[in-house]
Amino acid sequence: MTWANANLPFVIANPIHVKRFAGALGQRAKTDKLAAQLIAHYGEAIQPNLSQLKPETMQAMSDLVARRNQLLVMQTMEKNRLQILPKGLAMTIKPISTDFKN
Repeated sequence: MTWANANLPFVIANPIHVKRFAGALGQRAKTDKLAAQLIAHYGEAIQPNLSQLKPETMQAMSDLVARRNQLLVMQTMEKNRLQILPKGLAMTIKPISTDFKN
C-alpha cells in the first residue's frame, strides 16, 4: 500500500506561512527533526483546513517522488563511477551526473 492509498489526513500549507510562524516564535529549523516539530506545532496552533486530493492525483505525486528518488540514486552511482573511470570516459558521465538537481 502506498501513502496515496492510506487515506491519511493532510494539509497543503503555504511554506511562507510556516516560515513566518517560525519567525514569530523566534525559531529557525536547522535540522529535519526541528523542521518537523515546527510544522507539527504550526498545525496544532493554526489548525488549517484539511486538504483533499483525488486518488489519481495522489498516485501521480507518489510516482513522481519515486522517480525523483530513482534519478538521485542513478546520479550518485554515476558520480561514484567518475572516481574510478579513466579520464577519457569521464565525459560520458559528466552530462548525466550534473543534470539532476537536489
